[in-house]
Amino acid sequence: MPHAEFSHRDVTTRLPYIARNKLYLYERPYGVDFSVDHFEDAKPSNHLFDVQPVTIQDVRSRGIDNFNLDVNGFCYIKAATSLTAADALAAAPGIKPLYFEEIEAILHEHFPQYSRFECMDLITRKRDPAFPNNVGAVVTHEQPAGIPHTDFSVTGAFSQMEGAFPGQKMYYENKSFDLLKCVGNGDIQIIMLSMLAASDGL
Repeated sequence: MPHAEFSHRDVTTRLPYIARNKLYLYERPYGVDFSVDHFEDAKPSNHLFDVQPVTIQDVRSRGIDNFNLDVNGFCYIKAATSLTAADALAAAPGIKPLYFEEIEAILHEHFPQYSRFECMDLITRKRDPAFPNNVGAVVTHEQPAGIPHTDFSVTGAFSQMEGAFPGQKMYYENKSFDLLKCVGNGDIQIIMLSMLAASDGL
């Protein structure tokens, strides 16, 4: 991996993007974090990369309060929850409903324009010592996302919601809603909120 060049607090580096390859006319890009040895000719990933130079801006040097969800597509919220990194990593019993309740209260406080919040899932990531060279390895937790990506499109969002809220399509089909993603960092109580998708009732 090339060494990153530091200028002020921004970083110039090279990131691997999924290549525009004819393979993906016939296969969807995929990668798995479990063994596929028991499947004949199976591969843990079909990723083909196109590495591009990218400048990553350090938002801390610009003030985390200067970002707006509607304008920038993301924002930061300083807020406290009872969830600790240790409990999250251990998947302690009862943490998910309590954390969801606390997150929903925080979101209602900062975004009163929303009439209702429903949490889809809680994912805890812990970097494996072999990351990123552990494709297909069995790991204890989800790994960091290794490539730039979009979680899902507006169309894919409906598929995700069907899995998260089975039998409840009548509550979101043909209705206006936003999909938001909250990212916390262990015991550091700063939450990054980003807009994943928006539906105008499509």
